[in-house]
Amino acid sequence: FEAGSLAALGGYWEFVLGSTGRATVTSTGSPHSGTSHLLLDQTATYAAAQQAILHIDLLGKTNVTLDFWQKEFGDRAEVTDDRVQISANGVTWYTIINLTGANSEPEYQH
Repeated sequence: FEAGSLAALGGYWEFVLGSTGRATVTSTGSPHSGTSHLLLDQTATYAAAQQAILHIDLLGKTNVTLDFWQKEFGDRAEVTDDRVQISANGVTWYTIINLTGANSEPEYQH
């Protein structure tokens, strides 16, 4: 997210936001490395999940890995909202990790 803005990320990213949802590339909140990170939050009372979807074509690729750092900023108790999912077709999604409990801390986790 070092591009500094959502627009500069290009067409690979899609953001699906609730009525009060917000996706920003920001330097606030102590990015893990570099000067910026993606922040998904809401501007008012919780209304819906915020989603950042990375579209990539892995046809013919092998040994592909997903690597990321994440941390929480004062979350609520939604058990199923914070998670990382994958999909081969954009319709059927599979959760690969729930970002709850021990996976939901105010320090970066890898």
